[in-house]
Amino acid sequence: LVTAVWVATNWRYEQADWRGALNQIESIEDRAPVLAIAANSQPVVRTYLGRFPVASQRVRTRQVWIAVQPVRAAHERALNPAPVPTLRGFTPTRTILHRAFELVLVRASHPMQVTAATIPGAVLFPGSR
Repeated sequence: LVTAVWVATNWRYEQADWRGALNQIESIEDRAPVLAIAANSQPVVRTYLGRFPVASQRVRTRQVWIAVQPVRAAHERALNPAPVPTLRGFTPTRTILHRAFELVLVRASHPMQVTAATIPGAVLFPGSR
């Protein structure tokens, strides 16, 4: 009897690392709201951020994190970065790639209304403070 065990140790072949991505965001700027582009991952994001989405799904702010969950293309096993949507009136000031997650901190010159409805599949979470 011969048994072979293969283990995928490369993060690209595992599940999306929301915990690591959100830790990156929180360690840099935790006061900014988080606009998570999270196809069906809202409960996971809520758990790792430790807070519920904004009830009205809109907030007034000068800066926002856009966190885009990586995707697996059809017939592919590896996670790959997904395109980052833009928010009108906001300019990217910092971009981080964490295990195929695109994490972008965007800023505006004055407080602007941000709503999750402008981006399909987005959920808006408040900043930590």
